[in-house]
Amino acid sequence: MSERDHTKLWEQDHPYYCAESNFRVGREPRVNSLTRQQHWENFVPYNHVKFDSWEDFGWKDNDPDMNLLVRWDWKQSDPSCYVDVEVPQDRLILFWLLQRKGDFMITSFPVEKTEEPEIRAWLSERYKAIEELWRPITSGMQSALYDKS
Repeated sequence: MSERDHTKLWEQDHPYYCAESNFRVGREPRVNSLTRQQHWENFVPYNHVKFDSWEDFGWKDNDPDMNLLVRWDWKQSDPSCYVDVEVPQDRLILFWLLQRKGDFMITSFPVEKTEEPEIRAWLSERYKAIEELWRPITSGMQSALYDKS
C-alpha cells in the first residue's frame, strides 16, 4: 500500500484553492431544470447547492459523465478561531462541471470523520470518469506516476 493510501481525506492539502462560487454567474440564482430538480430552498447564489448531510446528499447517483466531479475539498474548522462558540462541523465541498450545460456547480454538506470510508469509495468511483477522459494521454504513462514506493 502506498503512502497516499494512508492519507485521510481531511489531511489532503490541495496545491491550489478552488473558488466556492461561479465567477461568471450573478448574485441571483438562475432557474433551470437542475435547480427545479434539486431543493430550491437549499439553492444559494453562485450555483452552490447545500445539503444537510452526506446521507441527505442528493447527487450520489447522478450521471458521472454528464456531471463530472473535478475536485473535492474536505474542510476542517480551526478550533483556535472559535472562542466561546461551537466549532463548526467538517464539510465536504464538491466541484462539478455539468458538461452538457457548461455549468460549474458546487455542492457541500457537513461530514463526520466516520463517514470517510464511504465517501472515499464514492470519490474513487467518480474518479473513473476523469481517468477515462484522460486515458489517451495517460495510457502511455507508467504506473510509477502514482506508485511512489
